[in-house]
Amino acid sequence: MKTVVPAAKILLGVSGGADSMALWHWLWSQGYEVVACYINHHQRPTENIQEIAMIQAFGQRLMSQVMIHEITPTELRANKGNFQNFAREKRYQIWERLLEQENIAYLALAHHSDDLMETVLMRLVRGTSPLGLVPFKAEEQREAGYWLLRPFYTWTKADIYRYCHEQDIPFWEDSSNQKDDYLRNRYRHHIIPKLQRENPQASKQIRHFIDQLQQIDDYLMNEAEKIARQICFQHKNYLRVSINPLKNKPMALQSAVFKIILRYVSSHEHVSLGEEVFRRLFQMLEKTSGSEQFQWQQYLFERNYEHLFVYRPDDFIDTVQPVLLDGTQVFGSYTIKSIATILSPSTETMPYPQAIQAQILVRHSLPGDCIELANGQHKKVARLFIDAKVPRFLRKTWPIFVYQGEIIWVYKLWQATHIFVNQAKTATLIIEEE
Repeated sequence: MKTVVPAAKILLGVSGGADSMALWHWLWSQGYEVVACYINHHQRPTENIQEIAMIQAFGQRLMSQVMIHEITPTELRANKGNFQNFAREKRYQIWERLLEQENIAYLALAHHSDDLMETVLMRLVRGTSPLGLVPFKAEEQREAGYWLLRPFYTWTKADIYRYCHEQDIPFWEDSSNQKDDYLRNRYRHHIIPKLQRENPQASKQIRHFIDQLQQIDDYLMNEAEKIARQICFQHKNYLRVSINPLKNKPMALQSAVFKIILRYVSSHEHVSLGEEVFRRLFQMLEKTSGSEQFQWQQYLFERNYEHLFVYRPDDFIDTVQPVLLDGTQVFGSYTIKSIATILSPSTETMPYPQAIQAQILVRHSLPGDCIELANGQHKKVARLFIDAKVPRFLRKTWPIFVYQGEIIWVYKLWQATHIFVNQAKTATLIIEEE
């Protein structure tokens, strides 16, 4: 492990299976200080108890620190989606919290060469792009700053079983691994053995292919990072991407940018976009008018004219409560402040008589909302949003300022300068958007 300093402290994700138990012993034999973390998913109650007892005993044998963490029943009940994805995300949340708390720079996982082969084949059959084919690396630095290590990257499952036997390492065979309920198990039980009979070095050959593809991937991702920094704008609850600069780029580079976009919204695990998702994204690049959307996992991809927005619909449920201005106020993802300075009128700020501040209500738009134009005519706020090409999901929490029942400011879009024409403006409202 070229990135690891000698005798370093390493957090190990341990499950009790042969892979992670062997890795624990191997790290210990190399002189590293191992902190073993077992996460109880409460899916096999009797086996979980036996696994924990075995892990604690092995920790005493190697004089390693052992941490047992629970995914609570409340968290389990709250999960409405794919359990495997949910459990993976929870594991990374726990590991990353421990890395920070314990001041550890390395996380080790027991993925091996056969895991790599299984994942590559599943992605090929399911449909993926070349950039989505590389499932994991031997070593990689994550955005949170720690190093993710897979020391068994070149080991096969047979190597691991042999090592466990030679070193008298206990392990627990997860009973769920014997069932064909999961896609990976079906590949592991029925497809991989046939390939290995055709070529006992099959996993090694696939690993060499992935290593070469990784070099191409690294180059494309470096170029894509440069583009993403120019076109991606991260807000509190959504990502905004300016798509026009992507239109004339090679498809491989477009794919790399899409992969980076997925990193913005799914940071705990390397994610893989299927072929269908790439097809929909490429279609979005071809259009410049109107809007369209599609959902991927819990995220919505919405193209609105020349911008692509990525967000979770649950983050934009209409729950923002109206507030009266009284000092600094928070309204959804906006912070509203008043300063005792008069700034030039603009759609980003609003000069107003400070004496009326406590009478100004901030709320979201309501059906039938209208603004009164200087010529006495009225215009619907909904039309303002349409003319300004504001995405529908942002309209739900867009700040609307009301004074004495009349709309005086629609953030960024319009303000009723004629209302205070005979009153001295003594302060300015400012909005900070996260």
